[in-house]
Amino acid sequence: LLADASVEISFQIIYLVQANIDDDPTQHHDWQWSLNMDGPGLRAPGCLVQPLNSTLSLRGAKLTCLFDSSELLIIAATLHEQILPRAQASQGTAKSSCHIEEDLRSCCNDCTPAVLLNLTKGQCVLEHVAAPQLYDPKSNHEHGRCGLCNSPAATCVFFLIKGRGSGAAYSIDWEQSRCAQEVHFQYAVTTKSKIDGKTHPVPMFPSSAPPANHSSPKKAAPWKHNLPSYFQNFHKLENPVTWPMNMTISDEEKSALKVIWDNIHQPAKPRKSCKARKPMKISEAHSTNLALW
Repeated sequence: LLADASVEISFQIIYLVQANIDDDPTQHHDWQWSLNMDGPGLRAPGCLVQPLNSTLSLRGAKLTCLFDSSELLIIAATLHEQILPRAQASQGTAKSSCHIEEDLRSCCNDCTPAVLLNLTKGQCVLEHVAAPQLYDPKSNHEHGRCGLCNSPAATCVFFLIKGRGSGAAYSIDWEQSRCAQEVHFQYAVTTKSKIDGKTHPVPMFPSSAPPANHSSPKKAAPWKHNLPSYFQNFHKLENPVTWPMNMTISDEEKSALKVIWDNIHQPAKPRKSCKARKPMKISEAHSTNLALW
């Protein structure tokens, strides 16, 4: 009956105290009810209740209950097992593996209403985050922002690692990096890509902090759009002329990000369904029906 979904049990929390030889001459129990209960009665589903046949004992002139630690642990483990979800065996073939699919989507909480991002498309995430950093008047550029989650730059840290071989490209070392939104993208392609006139604000090292390799100590990589504040705050280089590299954003990149910013909350247009084409008329001379007769 306790397993029935409609069953509810009323109960009260009782206090246990350590039992002594006067309470239990057999010394088989190490806890006893102190005769005190806490607060008003509570209710719980019957499936969360486990009957217990406790030993009765007299404490002074009142009747109390004795408990054993091992018995209480068994009951707790039984209740815990009952509330765990159970998965039925699959009907697949032997030696088949079970994979848990992760939701590779994330909402951009800085957008109102929130915009759903596809984390498998790293370049699109970079563009979506970079557009408000450039055109949103509420964006704070004093200390920089993360290029993946738009959090303050100090909350995220990125390290680059170079692959093996002389012609290997750099990539983000996610074992050492820290960001709430882990997005994978082709770093080498992104740094050089100018598809449709667009470039992407990827993390990179200025010449004063060379990228890490397998033999030199690693240094965190600032984002491209954070380099002005990086030079000013960490290297005290106020004049852009003294910066190790030119960090001017091209007009092409500004125009491309402006389009993204203007349409950032526009719903995606549904694709037009292809209309069924009319069947092509075949002359009787070319019909296979003549050959089948």
